Amino acid sequence: MAKLRLDAVKPLYTLPDAEKALSYFDPYPYKTTVDIGHQMTCTFFDAGHILGSAISVVTARESGGP
Repeated sequence: MAKLRLDAVKPLYTLPDAEKALSYFDPYPYKTTVDIGHQMTCTFFDAGHILGSAISVVTARESGGP
């Protein structure tokens, strides 16, 4: 470890910090529309190039139309 000077590297967060952060996320399956605000929705689609990656389509409604 001393040769690589890793002793001086202090992590930005701990494992318990990361586990606590996960409680702020909600999983949604692809092609599920989620309300994200006043007259706004988000739908996730499989991006395909990275496992678990998604494309987000955000739709806002104004005067009755998207």
